[in-house]
Amino acid sequence: MSVLDKNILKSPSIAPILIAIGIGVLTFIVYLPVVYHGFIIYDDPDYVTLNPYVLKGLTADGIKWAFTQLHGEKTYWHPLTWLSHMLDCQLFGPKPGIHHLINVFFHIINSFLVFALILKLTGSLGKSAMISVLFALHPIQVETVAWISERKNLLTTLFALLCLLSYVKYSKTLKTKFYLLTIFLFMLCLMAKPALTPLPFLMLVLDFYPLRRIKNNKKGSLVNIQYSQVSLKRAILEKIPLLIVTAASCAITIFAHKSIGGIVHSMPLSMRIENVIVGYATYLEKAIVPTGFAIIYPHPGVWERTIVYGSLVLLIVVSIYVLAYSKRDAMPLIGWLWFLGMVVPASGIVQAGVQSMALRFIYFPIIGLFIMIVWIISGVLDRIKIPISKIMGGIVICVCIVLSSNQLMVWQDSLTLFEQALKNTKNNFIAHCNYGLALYYRGNLTEAKEHFLDALRIYPRFVEARLNLGLVFEKEGDYSSAEEQYKRAIEIRPDLPFGWKSLAGVLNELGKYDEALRAALVAEKINPNDPDLQFTLGYLSSRNNKPQDAIMHYRKSLALNPNQPAVLNNLAWLLSTLPDDSLRNGKEAVELAEKANALIGGKNVTILGTLAAAYAEAKRFDDAIATAQKAVQLAEATNQKELLEKNTKLLNLYKEAKPYREPLGN
Repeated sequence: MSVLDKNILKSPSIAPILIAIGIGVLTFIVYLPVVYHGFIIYDDPDYVTLNPYVLKGLTADGIKWAFTQLHGEKTYWHPLTWLSHMLDCQLFGPKPGIHHLINVFFHIINSFLVFALILKLTGSLGKSAMISVLFALHPIQVETVAWISERKNLLTTLFALLCLLSYVKYSKTLKTKFYLLTIFLFMLCLMAKPALTPLPFLMLVLDFYPLRRIKNNKKGSLVNIQYSQVSLKRAILEKIPLLIVTAASCAITIFAHKSIGGIVHSMPLSMRIENVIVGYATYLEKAIVPTGFAIIYPHPGVWERTIVYGSLVLLIVVSIYVLAYSKRDAMPLIGWLWFLGMVVPASGIVQAGVQSMALRFIYFPIIGLFIMIVWIISGVLDRIKIPISKIMGGIVICVCIVLSSNQLMVWQDSLTLFEQALKNTKNNFIAHCNYGLALYYRGNLTEAKEHFLDALRIYPRFVEARLNLGLVFEKEGDYSSAEEQYKRAIEIRPDLPFGWKSLAGVLNELGKYDEALRAALVAEKINPNDPDLQFTLGYLSSRNNKPQDAIMHYRKSLALNPNQPAVLNNLAWLLSTLPDDSLRNGKEAVELAEKANALIGGKNVTILGTLAAAYAEAKRFDDAIATAQKAVQLAEATNQKELLEKNTKLLNLYKEAKPYREPLGN
């Protein structure tokens, strides 16, 4: 049984503070290289780099969107996470180094809270410190800390740990304010990520031990005088409000995943149970032997019998051992139950997505494993009376530092990240697809195409790989092949706006303007809040001689993102040069073109030409002439012959005090 250190409990000590500072400094040093890391191509675009609401920072529209959408952006309802990303963009802009540092900051705070919680629960300074160090520096945690999109994991753990600390305080005092604070913090936990829904059950486990709150009427039984004694019924009733919050969060999450196709219904229950067994065993294995990491572990469908039975035997053996050990000390059993229970939502019993497991899923549950391992090893060393625990602890810490530093290097960019996934997994079509996309962005089209084809060989209905293959064909100028890939993708996922948007783009290149416009309009019905799509619709409406529609779509695009030079330019050109008097607006055209010119730094011939046309429409011919001369000079300096010829003609027109008129479709 755990023995409480009276000096720690009854008198203040500088030791916990020094230990916490040491853990924080060491963690910061280990994770500092992330300031040189960029965003990755997996999830980060949805969470930050291509999310218009997040990029605008904290706005009324963004806050409303965060709380009211469930979400169509490939994720679930976690408004606090969205607000966190928005605040980062508000304060620092889309600079990945700062976003990474904020993640590190939250991880350090979480490490402090782990230390404080275990110390309050057990009074064991050394074990609490070791668990906190393992939580902070174990390489399995790198995925959560080094991935900007996993801010949700860091935040939900932050609020979960604060919730448990509040509950411990309530258990000692039974004061209503701490009970209400516990409920409030639990709500915040689930609003950051709805993954820690079993937390009330963990509280009930802690009630039994080490809080020992549950009354035991057996004569001579020990109780924990530090905490209030309640009946089992009372302890369960205390959890009812928390369970109501859990039920609400589960309902929202399931509904949200169904709405984005995240719940896999076709997988039989037997296959899901097998995956749960293998997943638990694999997490345990990687916590002890941290190798073979990958950002995505695809579900194999059917696990080999030997793997399933071997995993089941391992789990049974560990369970029997900690049960037997609990006669001596119950903390390993509590740690094991902590781990088993907190993994349940992400275990795959309700399959969401195509992964079989993910290292990020055990960022919080792994605390339980560390409790179990540290307590058992410490107990064994105490019994054999060999004073090597500090030496072993130092060795483990050094190994964790080396392995975490190596894993951080893998996370420096998308190419190294998905290269590791391909190395450590089999038939990983998602890794092939994303590795190919990373190659595509580096201009290696030939190798990128091979990886997209590899992904499709493994999983022919993989829409993302087919869309990316279409991008390669587009880049190569093979628009017919790109059209074929986009149409095949749409057959599989007709509700995917990017597929229709991409199809519209290649149809435009093929001169099929009417078909292109129809495809873009389908995309708009699915996702009307895409500024790039509205720009495409504006352009295609112009090509199809629909000036009013073109103006409307350009205005929608600017409402969603006001700082788009191309959209500002195109709208200003229409408002300056349309033959229809009712559609022109010289004053607005000047404002739009001046803004576009300012954004681009006055170094774009096309925008200078538009600004000159706007000045001419506004009867400011001196400004039109001066600006057109700048356009001519820049076109000549940059050897843009067509633009030089066009702007020279326009300059002569403005010298005659005449504005320019251009029919649509040109």
